Amino acid sequence: MLPGAIEGGLDDRLVRSGKSVIGISTITAPRGNKGRGTQVAQGSWARSRKVEGGIAALDHILKFMTLGIIIVGITAIYTALHTNNRRLGADIFLRYSERISDLRRRLPTAAFHDEGAGGTIEMTPDERRIVHEVIFSIFELYELKVHGFVPPGIWKIREPDIERVLSLPVFQQELAVVQGRFAKHPRFAAWLDQIGQGRA
Repeated sequence: MLPGAIEGGLDDRLVRSGKSVIGISTITAPRGNKGRGTQVAQGSWARSRKVEGGIAALDHILKFMTLGIIIVGITAIYTALHTNNRRLGADIFLRYSERISDLRRRLPTAAFHDEGAGGTIEMTPDERRIVHEVIFSIFELYELKVHGFVPPGIWKIREPDIERVLSLPVFQQELAVVQGRFAKHPRFAAWLDQIGQGRA
């Protein structure tokens, strides 16, 4: 059979069966498109999961950065407050020290003699008032130290000098007069007793 006849017979059979070469291609094409569609869907799903994972990682990073900023801020505030408290305590201490020094300068030199006196030390009313002011200034400074307004390290700088002043006969004499006013402040009263015992 001639090749043309074969081709013609094939075309006739296709025509009789209601199909064509183009028809066959049209029928088989959707199968290939379905496979590609599945691959596209899977790729889109993978990209979506990858994007979600990136967003979650970025969210964790931002949370850690926010937490770090908060911690740094709290540390800075605490440091500033601590520094400010120390500065305030030093300022309070210096002001009281200056006040006590000014009062002491207004007393006669004899008031600071450490020799024991056989009886009552004679003082003018003004000198007695100054001694009382010194005692109460020291009391106020001591209470500020007890309640944390004056750092212990700063207090220790001046404490030996304060104890020496309070152990002088003229101050011991006047402490016996005003000590009853410190009954509600047992720590200060105990400190005064310790100074008196050390002098004895």
